[in-house]
Amino acid sequence: MAPPFASTVADLGGLIAACATLGLLIAAVIAGRIARDQVIGLRQQLTLQQRLQSQRRVYDHIERLFDRDFVLMLSTAEELFIEEPESPGGWEALWTARSPQQQAEVLAAMNFFTIVAGEYNDSSGILDRAVADKGLRMIADGMWIKAKPFVLWLRESHASRAV
Repeated sequence: MAPPFASTVADLGGLIAACATLGLLIAAVIAGRIARDQVIGLRQQLTLQQRLQSQRRVYDHIERLFDRDFVLMLSTAEELFIEEPESPGGWEALWTARSPQQQAEVLAAMNFFTIVAGEYNDSSGILDRAVADKGLRMIADGMWIKAKPFVLWLRESHASRAV
């Protein structure tokens, strides 16, 4: 049998080891909670950043709409769209009557609205729809309505050339 003093020291050592293990367990649990909170915070920050980027993208498009050079391109396009020829073949004459620069301006304006429509309809949220619905969507929709007859002719003429 061990002397009572040695048994007490061993018991005391075991108690200290148990307390240290409990302390480490508590520290690990606290560290885990802190890490979880940091991950949650990073996810929230990423979500907020993505939302702000999608809003910024709408404002960038709106800024482009009011850019002087773009307004000039857009007016060239609108001048073409309001002509409304009597037959689909009339678009050919109207289009070829435009200078190469005017044709490029019309196509650049329409490409802009194609990009806006694609981003608006993208399910990943490139554009903030709530912000876009306040103005950008109405302007883009209005332009597509004006351009529809021309765009249909342009698609048909390019499709027939590709064959």
